[in-house]
Amino acid sequence: MKETDPSLVDYEMDIFWVVVAGEDPIAWLKKYSGRFKLSHIKDRHTAGNGKDESCILGEGDIDYKGIVKIAEDNGVDYHVVEQEEYEGTTPLISAEKNAQYMKKLLD
Repeated sequence: MKETDPSLVDYEMDIFWVVVAGEDPIAWLKKYSGRFKLSHIKDRHTAGNGKDESCILGEGDIDYKGIVKIAEDNGVDYHVVEQEEYEGTTPLISAEKNAQYMKKLLD
């Protein structure tokens, strides 16, 4: 990030992968305030096999309530929600639940 011009280059933080890597997304957002214009959001739970998997927003262990406000305070303008295939639901139900969760966060 140090080698790019902030007037020319913006970034998108994939919060899921920052967390999976053992990093703190809030620390990164504050350290590079204004550089992240987008966030890529999906929630995570650890499956019985120990593998990190995507799940419906709010049903996992990523603290988006704490992250989204800090993200916006530090320059994030847009949040892009991703929902991978999730056992026990359909894509439309997942989209509806994720949209409801994001609406509560952003209201």
